[in-house]
Amino acid sequence: MCVKVKNRNKDFGFTLVEVLVAVGVLAVGSFAFLPSFTGANKQKALAQAVENTKDAIATARNRALTETGNPGDASTFKYSGVKFTDGSSAYTLFRSNIATPGVCNNLASESGANVVVDSTKNLPGGVVSKLSTSSPDENPTCMFFEFGTGNAYTTKGIDPSNPYMLCND
Repeated sequence: MCVKVKNRNKDFGFTLVEVLVAVGVLAVGSFAFLPSFTGANKQKALAQAVENTKDAIATARNRALTETGNPGDASTFKYSGVKFTDGSSAYTLFRSNIATPGVCNNLASESGANVVVDSTKNLPGGVVSKLSTSSPDENPTCMFFEFGTGNAYTTKGIDPSNPYMLCND
């Protein structure tokens, strides 16, 4: 007796057309989710920039509360500060003898006896400062923290008769 075995087709793969269709479907599906990922990245960069801003202000205040003058230097400073400029991603930490808009506007030219720039950093992810200012004298805006007391002063909302303003005012 003879048994006839069915001839099995040895083509167990996919055709080129099937592979291209599958890749196309995956590509379209992944592009559908792409905008949600870019939005999440922007939100993450903004949240990180907020944290960096809070850290910069806390660093300036902590320096004012813990340091006296300028250790290791003959100069004695009265304020620790942080400077933000509208439309810029950079912020600067510094120490100063005086707390005025002039110091805030001209950290580089005041450098030396009146000011020491400790560091300049950038906010992450291309985030820039947007300061709501009512006068050109308020841009840039600085926060000064008095050594010893930690009292906070700002150049924002300045009154011409008062070179700086206590933040509690």
